[in-house]
Amino acid sequence: MCGIAGIYYKNQHRSISLDINKILKKIKHRGPDGKGFFVDRNKIALGNTRLSIQDISRNGNQPIYSACKRYVIVFNGEIYNFKELKKKLKEYKFQTNTDTEVLLYLFIKFGFECLKFLKGFFAFAIWDKEEERLYCARDKFGVKPFYYTKENSKFIFCSEIKPILDLKDTNIPNLNAINSYLTSEYYENVEKTFFDNIQKLKPGHCLTFYNNKILINKYWNFEDSLSKTKIPKQKKEIGELIYKKIDNAIKLSLVSDAKVSI
Repeated sequence: MCGIAGIYYKNQHRSISLDINKILKKIKHRGPDGKGFFVDRNKIALGNTRLSIQDISRNGNQPIYSACKRYVIVFNGEIYNFKELKKKLKEYKFQTNTDTEVLLYLFIKFGFECLKFLKGFFAFAIWDKEEERLYCARDKFGVKPFYYTKENSKFIFCSEIKPILDLKDTNIPNLNAINSYLTSEYYENVEKTFFDNIQKLKPGHCLTFYNNKILINKYWNFEDSLSKTKIPKQKKEIGELIYKKIDNAIKLSLVSDAKVSI
């Protein structure tokens, strides 16, 4: 499952290492196989709790750094076609056999355009130490969670809401979101949560945080994708297409260095 988290302070903050550790302790259940974090100039910290799937050795522990040390990534999810995508990156020297490192170099080479190549589900954050920019993204259907808040000179993200609450200055209920849930029994609000100023990064969206500002863009649209799919007219052909799609999806999801039981 894994968990990711990050904290950015506009001004240097001495307790940032303690703060990221507090968050990681609260999401330890998401990744019992390892924990790691990175701090840059006491302004930003990225952390991960790991459930080992690809490259279950210590080499796969996160955060993972680019060879030049300019970029660092924390990642939650699986990129099923990472071995195929690795072939596009022959100019890079890899230190691990993880999909995380492949994702990092794909981003370095293609930017957010790399999201179009990915087959799988994910939430990730990449820090560019040179430009002091944070790049985040969530998979097309929002399988992996990504919550965030910006409060004055502070930006925090995490795989769960509870650790964010501990670091916010104020926690106010979002009565509209709560009312919507209680009256409709529909919980999966695309963007809002039960707390004011804690949002979800919407599925199929990416986020850039720079100079204490957030920029969000949509990189994938379900309707557009569906319109490009050719659907046969004959029932038999439709059945064969569905079977082929499901069979292919299952084969992709079985890519793992850990044992697969079901």
